[in-house]
Amino acid sequence: MQSFEVWLRGLGEAPEFSFPSETQPLTEGWRVAYPAGARSFYEVRVRPERGELQVGFSTENRSVNEEIEEFILEQGGDLDDLLDVELSDLGVDDAPHMEHFFERPLFRFVVRDRFGSEADLDAPLLKSRVRALLIACRILFQPHVEGA
Repeated sequence: MQSFEVWLRGLGEAPEFSFPSETQPLTEGWRVAYPAGARSFYEVRVRPERGELQVGFSTENRSVNEEIEEFILEQGGDLDDLLDVELSDLGVDDAPHMEHFFERPLFRFVVRDRFGSEADLDAPLLKSRVRALLIACRILFQPHVEGA
């Protein structure tokens, strides 16, 4: 798990992000967050006991959330389609489902993935998928953060 965490922290220094990263423990597992401004951040949550990985965007800012929701509706109302377009531009063919929900105090946009063991987290295909998801989230959500 530690090498996956180190890899995630390094993503924050990549040119497409240029965000500092911070690792934080959670009640179940841990996360690496990439602050995006306006009380918002991109994140990867790892919950080893559930074998669950979550990649997405979260905000405490209600106006950012509302602006994103309005954007989704203006674009046809299907978040999965918007994610699919961005991921296909990044070379990812199988776009996953993205959930949008409120988990006090955060409005979250999350893709959930499963892993069998901690060793699976170091698989190049999984890392490539996580990186593509973070880039797609940044493309989709950062303009709304900057507009807040």
